[in-house]
Amino acid sequence: MHFVEWGPREALTVVLVHGVRDHCRTWDDLIARLAMLGDYHFVAPDLRGHGDSDWVQGSGYRYFDYLYDLQQLIEQNDLGPVILAGHSLGGAIASFFAGVFP
Repeated sequence: MHFVEWGPREALTVVLVHGVRDHCRTWDDLIARLAMLGDYHFVAPDLRGHGDSDWVQGSGYRYFDYLYDLQQLIEQNDLGPVILAGHSLGGAIASFFAGVFP
Protein backbone atom coordinates (compact mmCIF):
# COMPACT_ATOMS: atom_id res chain seq x y z
CA MET A 1 0.00 0.00 0.00
CA HIS A 2 1.46 3.30 -1.08
CA PHE A 3 1.21 6.22 1.33
CA VAL A 4 2.70 9.66 1.89
CA GLU A 5 3.42 11.33 5.18
CA TRP A 6 4.15 14.77 6.53
CA GLY A 7 5.24 16.12 9.90
CA PRO A 8 7.21 14.65 12.79
CA ARG A 9 6.80 10.89 13.26
CA GLU A 10 6.79 11.23 17.05
CA ALA A 11 3.66 13.44 16.96
CA LEU A 12 0.08 12.15 17.10
CA THR A 13 -0.80 10.62 13.71
CA VAL A 14 -3.77 11.74 11.63
CA VAL A 15 -4.67 9.25 8.89
CA LEU A 16 -6.43 10.88 5.92
CA VAL A 17 -8.48 8.50 3.78
CA HIS A 18 -9.45 9.67 0.29
CA GLY A 19 -12.67 9.04 -1.60
CA VAL A 20 -13.52 6.72 -4.46
CA ARG A 21 -11.60 7.28 -7.72
CA ASP A 22 -9.19 9.57 -5.86
CA HIS A 23 -5.68 9.26 -4.39
CA CYS A 24 -3.53 10.34 -1.45
CA ARG A 25 -2.41 13.58 -3.09
CA THR A 26 -5.92 14.98 -2.77
CA TRP A 27 -4.81 16.12 0.70
CA ASP A 28 -1.74 18.14 -0.42
CA ASP A 29 -3.33 21.60 -0.20
CA LEU A 30 -4.81 20.96 3.23
CA ILE A 31 -1.56 19.51 4.55
CA ALA A 32 0.45 22.43 3.20
CA ARG A 33 -1.47 24.58 5.67
CA LEU A 34 -1.79 22.17 8.60
CA ALA A 35 1.76 20.76 8.55
CA MET A 36 3.09 24.18 9.48
CA LEU A 37 1.56 23.66 12.92
CA GLY A 38 4.07 20.88 13.58
CA ASP A 39 1.74 19.27 16.12
CA TYR A 40 0.71 16.26 14.04
CA HIS A 41 2.08 13.52 11.85
CA PHE A 42 -0.15 13.12 8.78
CA VAL A 43 -0.41 9.90 6.77
CA ALA A 44 -2.44 9.57 3.59
CA PRO A 45 -2.64 6.15 1.95
CA ASP A 46 -3.66 5.28 -1.58
CA LEU A 47 -6.43 2.74 -1.11
CA ARG A 48 -6.06 -0.55 -2.98
CA GLY A 49 -6.54 -0.02 -6.70
CA HIS A 50 -6.16 3.77 -6.35
CA GLY A 51 -3.24 6.10 -7.00
CA ASP A 52 0.09 4.31 -6.67
CA SER A 53 -1.29 1.30 -4.77
CA ASP A 54 -1.59 -1.92 -6.74
CA TRP A 55 -4.79 -3.64 -7.75
CA VAL A 56 -5.25 -6.80 -5.72
CA GLN A 57 -5.29 -10.40 -6.87
CA GLY A 58 -7.39 -12.94 -4.99
CA SER A 59 -9.17 -10.42 -2.79
CA GLY A 60 -11.82 -7.76 -3.20
CA TYR A 61 -12.82 -4.16 -2.79
CA ARG A 62 -15.34 -4.44 0.02
CA TYR A 63 -15.36 -2.30 3.15
CA PHE A 64 -13.76 -5.06 5.21
CA ASP A 65 -10.91 -5.28 2.68
CA TYR A 66 -10.24 -1.55 3.07
CA LEU A 67 -10.47 -1.84 6.88
CA TYR A 68 -7.92 -4.65 6.85
CA ASP A 69 -5.53 -2.60 4.69
CA LEU A 70 -5.89 0.44 6.94
CA GLN A 71 -5.35 -1.64 10.08
CA GLN A 72 -2.22 -3.18 8.55
CA LEU A 73 -0.89 0.26 7.58
CA ILE A 74 -1.33 1.51 11.15
CA GLU A 75 0.01 -1.65 12.82
CA GLN A 76 2.98 -2.36 10.55
CA ASN A 77 4.16 1.25 10.69
CA ASP A 78 3.54 1.57 14.46
CA LEU A 79 1.32 4.61 13.96
CA GLY A 80 -1.38 4.03 16.60
CA PRO A 81 -3.29 5.44 18.24
CA VAL A 82 -4.46 7.61 15.36
CA ILE A 83 -7.05 10.20 14.45
CA LEU A 84 -8.98 9.25 11.31
CA ALA A 85 -10.40 11.68 8.77
CA GLY A 86 -11.90 10.90 5.39
CA HIS A 87 -14.19 12.10 2.67
CA SER A 88 -16.67 10.21 0.52
CA LEU A 89 -15.67 6.53 0.54
CA GLY A 90 -12.85 7.47 2.92
CA GLY A 91 -15.34 8.90 5.41
CA ALA A 92 -17.30 5.65 5.39
CA ILE A 93 -14.11 3.62 5.82
CA ALA A 94 -12.99 5.83 8.72
CA SER A 95 -16.40 5.45 10.41
CA PHE A 96 -16.47 1.66 9.99
CA PHE A 97 -12.85 1.44 11.13
CA ALA A 98 -13.62 3.34 14.34
CA GLY A 99 -16.42 0.88 15.07
CA VAL A 100 -14.37 -2.23 14.39
CA PHE A 101 -11.08 -1.00 15.93
CA PRO A 102 -12.16 1.49 18.66
